[in-house]
Amino acid sequence: MNRDAATAQVKNSLASYLESQGIKLGKNFHCLSGTHSDNKPSMSYKATGSSGYPFVHCFSCGATYDTISLIAHDYGIKPYSRENFEKAYELFGLDVEGYQPSNLPIKPINIVSQTRSIAALTEVGVFDFTEEVNAAHKAMLQNREARQHFAARHYSADVVKAYRLGYVEKGHNELLHELPDHRCKSKKAGLYQYVYPILDENGKAIYFMTEINDRAQCDDYNPKYRKINDLPAPLFNERYLKIDVPPVIFVTEGIPDALSVESVNGKAMALTGVGYTRLLELLNHHKPNTTLVLALDNDKRGIKMTEKLSAELDELGVRYIVGGPSFKKDYNEELISDPKRFVEEVKKTIEGALSVPITSVITKEDEVMAKKKVVYRQVKSTEDNNKPETQAPKFKDRTKQMLVDMYLDCLKRDEIPWQKGWEYLGEHRNMESGRKYKGKNALLLSVVCDAFGYKDNRWMTFNEITKYREEHGITGQYFNKDAKGAGIPITYYGAKVFDPETGTWSKGMTFDKVRKLIAAGEVTTERIRPCILGTWIVFNCSLVNGIEPPIIEHNPIEPSEYITAIINSLGVTYKEEGGKACYRPLTDEVILPPSGTFKSMQSYYATQLHELSHATGHPSRLNRSIRNKFGSEAYALEELNAEIASSFLCADLKIETVEHEFEELPDPTLNHAAYVQSWIEVLENNPEKLFEAINTAEKIEDYIIKTADIDLDKINNPEKNEDISIDNEMEMDI
Repeated sequence: MNRDAATAQVKNSLASYLESQGIKLGKNFHCLSGTHSDNKPSMSYKATGSSGYPFVHCFSCGATYDTISLIAHDYGIKPYSRENFEKAYELFGLDVEGYQPSNLPIKPINIVSQTRSIAALTEVGVFDFTEEVNAAHKAMLQNREARQHFAARHYSADVVKAYRLGYVEKGHNELLHELPDHRCKSKKAGLYQYVYPILDENGKAIYFMTEINDRAQCDDYNPKYRKINDLPAPLFNERYLKIDVPPVIFVTEGIPDALSVESVNGKAMALTGVGYTRLLELLNHHKPNTTLVLALDNDKRGIKMTEKLSAELDELGVRYIVGGPSFKKDYNEELISDPKRFVEEVKKTIEGALSVPITSVITKEDEVMAKKKVVYRQVKSTEDNNKPETQAPKFKDRTKQMLVDMYLDCLKRDEIPWQKGWEYLGEHRNMESGRKYKGKNALLLSVVCDAFGYKDNRWMTFNEITKYREEHGITGQYFNKDAKGAGIPITYYGAKVFDPETGTWSKGMTFDKVRKLIAAGEVTTERIRPCILGTWIVFNCSLVNGIEPPIIEHNPIEPSEYITAIINSLGVTYKEEGGKACYRPLTDEVILPPSGTFKSMQSYYATQLHELSHATGHPSRLNRSIRNKFGSEAYALEELNAEIASSFLCADLKIETVEHEFEELPDPTLNHAAYVQSWIEVLENNPEKLFEAINTAEKIEDYIIKTADIDLDKINNPEKNEDISIDNEMEMDI
């Protein structure tokens, strides 16, 4: 077999090589480079690359291997050397003309699985290339073709001068005459003539990268840009994290993208293809007071890397937003294709980053907004950054995590969170679409409104705010100077459908679409599983400059007739006597003290609905376990069911929710505090129980409203005949 055919066969066999070492390719695995700790698997297998061959790539450290270079790594030999090819051919049992077995013992891949630790800052060797870089910059100024190359990139003259962009006629290795061990062995090293220096805080050139002068010459071994062989690379402009820290720093993948931002008066760093491990170390070590804009490439690799980096920044408590190219693959392409549009994009992104509220009771909530434009993510306040974490997040669903955290916080302050917010604002809606939020999303927004004192029930994403400002000619700061709070994560659910022929699950789709497939007989309920469609960050409209306060019309109704209809439709025996409120399952009776003994009619109505919610657990209705021992978890959960259902029903009937009496207790010394403590214990031990209670409460609400034939549209939206919901998660127990 000739060498070319053998090499192609080896490169196409990367999957076999990895699987022979016990690596499963269906999901991410621990990085194989051994250069960093990797408690969250960050390397993945790609079936095809730009060269047409498969490869593996680590989103954390940037390590990338094809079969040949991975074998070189595993056996400690130089990539693409003769010894490397000999070993590759031997491993795959190929008889190649002119090649003999390498006689190196076969050994398994060393999979790194340590726990990540970023407490210490890894030292990067500091070299001085200042003399060589200055000479290359001077050569560039004297070479017309080189000047045109950088001009075509649309870098400003000030940037070309400040960063000493250069040209070296003999290519990459000409700058490494004092470091022969780090020279590029590629025959195309002479084509890497354009120089991008990396300067430290003192202006010394401590590193450089070079760009090939002919993109057609690129291949797996000869990429567009070349680093220095076996020499750890610092970040481009990592000095921004050490001294004179700018208020906003863009983080890009490549140096040209960072220089594009700098050319329009922004401040930018570049990962220089090394992943984000060093960025995390620098942030942890220096703790700069800045807002990062994650502006990685707008492709699958960049989007995936952004998601992983975002999760790491959350753990560090770093303030950031997700921005990035919106109409091209990267920032330099945008600058070249439409400079005016690019300038405006960078300007708006900086304004948005400067508008991020810093202080908030919310500590960890975040998620990507739609279409990957400017995306706000919640951050820890400066005060919270120094506090130890007491409990790790338990949910991937950030809305769930935030709701549990805020509920526990309220309960520990002896407040009942599900009784907050309804009386002033009514239903929470998206201002752009007019659609209402439901379920846990509505509960979360209500608690947030109470926590911050918002008097507005309208919410918008950052992109919707931007659109509104443009349509109404609003300029200046996005958010009020004295605004409290920040973006709130709203999570929407859908479902995936299993395809038995391919053995795979579909992409997530809305419940409406799934229902249509079921109705058409194309799928069955056994082949469906819920999934998160996405999480959007929304802002209360009271925070936004230029938006007028809402006109909230209070149309009070008399709820007694509706509650009477509920009692009659349920068929429960209802009595008003004695001094305690309770539901008695054995006799199917709801008993309340006379209405005149309550502090207010609102308390009376809320207590009625609380006990009637318990009554839905009767075997003749929803058949729920309601005969539970006081003090047990089941007892506490049924109280949660009734409390939250009562708050939902109060919202439906426009009843101001206030604290009301609890049902009769076996021990008269036990009181409100005992209930609250039982709820705290349940939520701390098993926070998922809160969402079981919310699901149950929604079923109770639906059952009562439908059984009593109450027209909520007529009550809440007398002028609307139809309401469109964007949160139908209640239809499946998530």
